[in-house]
Amino acid sequence: MFKKGIVIYIDGSGYKGNIGAGVILYSNGYKQSELAFRMGTDTQHTVFEGELTAIILGIHHARKFTGRRQKIITFNIDNQVTLLTMKHTRP
Repeated sequence: MFKKGIVIYIDGSGYKGNIGAGVILYSNGYKQSELAFRMGTDTQHTVFEGELTAIILGIHHARKFTGRRQKIITFNIDNQVTLLTMKHTRP
């Protein structure tokens, strides 16, 4: 675990026919907050959408802590498809 700055763990998932997104934020090694969001059923959404929604929630959470003048913000994302998609974006 990172001991300095803000660390945000991000994950989207599918479980029992539902798709969701989750975020946990640590500041200097201490858990500060968590957020979970149930998007809907797996017939309405995909796990990929859950992963991307989790990233948005993570950015939202990071903005809440910018007033604390943290210089380091680390996002921990475990989805290869999401990371590859972010790498190949265009305006």
